[in-house]
Amino acid sequence: NSGWSFAEDHGKLGLVPEGGINSTVTLEFHNNATSHPIRSVTLMAMKSFGDKWANSSVRVQAFEIQQNDETVDDEAFPPLPPIASIEILGFHDSKTSVSYKESIPISMIGAASSTSSLRLTMELVGGSTAKIMGLT
Repeated sequence: NSGWSFAEDHGKLGLVPEGGINSTVTLEFHNNATSHPIRSVTLMAMKSFGDKWANSSVRVQAFEIQQNDETVDDEAFPPLPPIASIEILGFHDSKTSVSYKESIPISMIGAASSTSSLRLTMELVGGSTAKIMGLT
């Protein structure tokens, strides 16, 4: 996590980038033998208005990480290409703040192996703020 934290304003709790442009947060979901393959991820992203939200955009990338018995040092390997990527806009022309569903279809993480994990990275790539209010 580099610059993201939970914040509540006007009764709306969410994960927000507080470190400005290029702030990044990474979430990892480990698969196991009893879980179902992951086919998609749905984010609840807030869109709002005004100068604070102008041009706000978050890039969300999904990666499949193969796990093994050894501890893997992420810094030692070149980054894998994402299996899915979307850009979520955080602004709109309406004078309201509303949460929208944003789905990321992915290619069945864990279908072939129970030792893979899903890693999501979210990076502020435009504007000065955004808010992720939920994830399924």
